[in-house]
Amino acid sequence: MSNLSINKKYISNTNLFLTLIIGFTLLSNTSSALLVKDGKAILEKLDDYELCQTRDYTGNFCNEALTDWVEKTPADAFTAGKLTRKHMNHWGAIPFFDKAWKLGQGKCEDSDVKLAVLSALTQSSTNRKVVVDQALDISLNHCENQMSQDVLNLAKTNDEALKNSCKMLTSKKLLTGVAAKKCSKI
Repeated sequence: MSNLSINKKYISNTNLFLTLIIGFTLLSNTSSALLVKDGKAILEKLDDYELCQTRDYTGNFCNEALTDWVEKTPADAFTAGKLTRKHMNHWGAIPFFDKAWKLGQGKCEDSDVKLAVLSALTQSSTNRKVVVDQALDISLNHCENQMSQDVLNLAKTNDEALKNSCKMLTSKKLLTGVAAKKCSKI
C-alpha cells in the first residue's frame, strides 16, 4: 500500500469526522433556540428552561415561562420544582412542589424538596404567606416523618422559621423547652 493511498484514507476519515462534529454542533445550536414572543419566553420543551436561565439575569423571565408550561403540562410540576430550586431562590420551587403533591406526585425523600421547604420557612409570612403555608403543608402534613426534625431544628435557630411553624409544631406536640416558650409568646 502506497503512502498516497494511506494519506487519502486518513484525509477521508478526518473529513468524515469533521463533518459529523460540525453537523452535530449545528443541530445542537438550532434545536436549542429560545422562543420569545411579546416579551415573554415560551418553552417548547421543559429542557428549554435551563437554556432560558443562561440568558436571563434574574430568572423571573424564565420562571414565568416555566409557570406557563406547568399550567399546560401539570405532570411536569415536580420536575419544574427541581429546576426552579436549582436555578432560583430555593423557596421559589415551593409552588411547583405543592402542585406536584396535589397531583399525587410529591416525593418526600427528594433533597430539592427539603432545601426548598427549609428556605421557604425562613421567609417572611407577611410577604410570602402562600409559599410559607405550602411549605408547612408539605413538610408537616405530607412529609412529617422525613422533615419534622429538620423543621424543628430550623425553628430552634431561626426566629422567622419558628414564627412560621410555631402553630403546626405545637399542634403536633413537637416543640419543647425554650422553643416552646418562645412559641407561646408569638
